[in-house]
Amino acid sequence: MTRVATLWCGLIIAICCTLVAQSDPSFWVPAGDAPIVDGRLDDGEWDDALALSLGEDVVLFAKHVDGFLYLGVRGQTRSQIVGNVHIARGDEVRILHASHALGSAVYVRDGEAWRLSRPFVWKCRALGFADSAVEQRSAFLEEQGWLASVVRLGLSENMEYQIAIEGEPMRILFRFDVHEMTTTVFTWPLAIEIGLEPGPLPPTAGFLPKLWSTVTFGPET
Repeated sequence: MTRVATLWCGLIIAICCTLVAQSDPSFWVPAGDAPIVDGRLDDGEWDDALALSLGEDVVLFAKHVDGFLYLGVRGQTRSQIVGNVHIARGDEVRILHASHALGSAVYVRDGEAWRLSRPFVWKCRALGFADSAVEQRSAFLEEQGWLASVVRLGLSENMEYQIAIEGEPMRILFRFDVHEMTTTVFTWPLAIEIGLEPGPLPPTAGFLPKLWSTVTFGPET
């Protein structure tokens, strides 16, 4: 094979690998040590996690331990990050939202559409680290199966989640709104349209993505 032909073959293989990577948003999450869900991605706390670039200096970290998926989001500015995690299980999509309080909403499939079966129910508003605040967040985690660093807890450019793993693989979509002078939206899979606009949830919705992130988990160490 000539040198030119070899170079062309290498280029074709590289292009094919890139296309596969772009069309397959699945990822494997390693086991690690549990971080503190306090809205601060401290030095070394996420070194054992998978790191995914969402572009524009925003990074999503993922790892798991003791039956929980941990997510961390780090921006490089002092902008406020608000997270939304969408989890699909059969004919149900659950939305986990962190703002000034923690809330969950549920859509169920109704033919070709999705019907809102439960609007956001805000539960946990504790921001500090007094015993009562820690107990409130622990009770929320026990009841709801997830916890997040509420906006104004920790650093504005950081977000952390703890989500119970209820079977695998998990099908997940991530949407993070970065609030500066205007709002920039980062999603994983990258730049995917979820089908829901920010604001009050409509009674019916058309979840647009046919491609969800399929998350599998590495063995515990």
